[in-house]
Amino acid sequence: ALVARLEQTLRALSARKALDGARIGVIGGLAPTFYNMEVSSDALMRALGVWVEHVDMHRMTDLMDAQTDTDVMAELAEMSCAAQVNGVSDAQMALTSRAVLALRAIAAEGGYDALAVSDWPALQENPGMHPGAAFSWLEEKDQLPVASEGDVLGAVTQLAVRALTGRVGCLLDMTSPDLARDQILMWHGGGGPLHMAKGNVEWINHPMIGRGTDEGPIFGAIADYEFAHGPVTIVRVARHGTAQFVVQGQVNEGPAAGFTGCRGWVGSFASDRGPCTAADIVTTVMEHGLEHHFVLVPGLEADVFTEFAGWCGMQTLDVITAHHGLPKRS
Repeated sequence: ALVARLEQTLRALSARKALDGARIGVIGGLAPTFYNMEVSSDALMRALGVWVEHVDMHRMTDLMDAQTDTDVMAELAEMSCAAQVNGVSDAQMALTSRAVLALRAIAAEGGYDALAVSDWPALQENPGMHPGAAFSWLEEKDQLPVASEGDVLGAVTQLAVRALTGRVGCLLDMTSPDLARDQILMWHGGGGPLHMAKGNVEWINHPMIGRGTDEGPIFGAIADYEFAHGPVTIVRVARHGTAQFVVQGQVNEGPAAGFTGCRGWVGSFASDRGPCTAADIVTTVMEHGLEHHFVLVPGLEADVFTEFAGWCGMQTLDVITAHHGLPKRS
């Protein structure tokens, strides 16, 4: 019992230490309309010691252009061995490989431990792609967290997850709550390491970029898979690094396959206060005003995440029980 308890504390302290001095490169800033994910770099530095540096999007596109065909084809060959290419054009897969090489170079040049990238709309205008599959590959091959939409705290959460579990988790939206089944579809259309899949993984065209146009959804590849069934932990570092939300759950069969991308139906939720429902989780996210990305990682890890938050001096954002309207005042 002592060894197990001490191991948890050492894991939590190691993660706290890993964040102190960590560097995040923000490429292109926040994606449009995601303004509630804006972070005070000063508050984040004071809270966790995490540095944030901004990188112009042109640095990424210039590096994409500068890659040699030999390097592009070599990286693409590795990606094609790891997952089947299904319907994505050779040109788009080559752009994906170029994005991998460019992002890897930016991380190396800046000494960045994680990246947060504005994956739309600028990259659809030039060079005409979406880098979701590049994010997945960097997280899978390099263990480099890459947060979509310029989500700095998503990248911070991923750094904590990697330090605590040794694995990069999957940055996701809470999508399509099915309150009758007590499940929530956790999903994202870009990014997500391949190790979390329950079966085969495919590189497919992004299902939304280009939707409704004459060309159709042809701009960029993403990883398409369902999560392996089993226990998971869902976590988010919030409020400029001063708070954390964490719950455990179970990935099981849902009412439908869900949207294409990285996805899985999560139910059987529980916090440190005991079991909670999908309705409780929705209520909690809305009332705490949590930014919409959450990181899902296999295993029941809430205890060590809670201790990590304690060592960081973070506020724990408790689950709020679902209710009808505002509570009565005494």
